[in-house]
Amino acid sequence: MYVRVHDQCVTSEVFGSLRCDCKEQFEHAKAMMVAQGRGMLIYMPQEGRGIGLSNKVHAYHLQDQGADTVDANRVLGFEDDYRSYEPVLHILQHFNLSRIQLCTNNPRKIQLLTELGVNISARIPVLVPSQKHNQAYLDAKLHRMDHLLVPIPLAEEASSTSQVASATASETGPLDLGPHQQQTTHILVMVGSVLAMVVYMLVNSI
Repeated sequence: MYVRVHDQCVTSEVFGSLRCDCKEQFEHAKAMMVAQGRGMLIYMPQEGRGIGLSNKVHAYHLQDQGADTVDANRVLGFEDDYRSYEPVLHILQHFNLSRIQLCTNNPRKIQLLTELGVNISARIPVLVPSQKHNQAYLDAKLHRMDHLLVPIPLAEEASSTSQVASATASETGPLDLGPHQQQTTHILVMVGSVLAMVVYMLVNSI
């Protein structure tokens, strides 16, 4: 099964900021799951790689002065990344998912989830087009955070969804939602926290 562990980005997902590719990855991952017919989206409230919204805005100010996303956090006294994913394993175990296909470009996320005991059978790239407002951010992700990014032209975006989604489907079998089973449900959206799963809801259409 396709699983996307997505870290909250209020600036792009709520306010429409073009500084990053978070919202585009969020939408692209959902599109891939729709093409597959099912999937799980685990939404983690870890704004700004874990430094919080207020500090993220301060980091944006430093970026406006020429710092990249990594150096901006360091100038503010933060480490590069505070995110953790302990709730993910519990969520997967709750739904008897012993193996997943992880939709990510982030090798650190793969490493942390693997160390927690998550069995990742495949990495599914989440490739979205860059634009002038987020190019510096993507360059920093590629060269300073080792993200597995392959830039694609805007014209190829429509075909990339179907190409990636045509990858071999997971062998985990049907997802058992227990008493919450709904025949029309294709994507399971989870909301997690750094401590525990908070709530989940079933989405009948995206």
